[in-house]
Amino acid sequence: MTFDLRITIGVAAAVLASGCQRQPERWTADRDTAICTDRSGRRVSDDRCSQHNRHGGGGFGWYYLARNATLPFLGERARGGSYQPGAGRYVRAPVASAVTRTGAVSRGGFGGSGRFFGSGHA
Repeated sequence: MTFDLRITIGVAAAVLASGCQRQPERWTADRDTAICTDRSGRRVSDDRCSQHNRHGGGGFGWYYLARNATLPFLGERARGGSYQPGAGRYVRAPVASAVTRTGAVSRGGFGGSGRFFGSGHA
């Protein structure tokens, strides 16, 4: 799996000047993507679904999102997808996208950024 960061020049300059790494404000799926959710439809760490598959039970399941869907932050409700996979192959979301919204809050008013993953963006 490859990652491609889309970021504006102003945001890049601000990040470099601040000396810290900034979490993206949102992730966008470049391919059909599976994320793990709990019974209420909120995103949880993918290892919850992996444990569920090995041990059964637990109330966790894969939620399938189409290409170009916005990935929810941990704890946020998954929307725009399905618990039934469509035709095709699904990849798991990048581990780096499994953050809480509080961990991804932008500071300083420099504008938005986004991350794409997969091979479809140059």
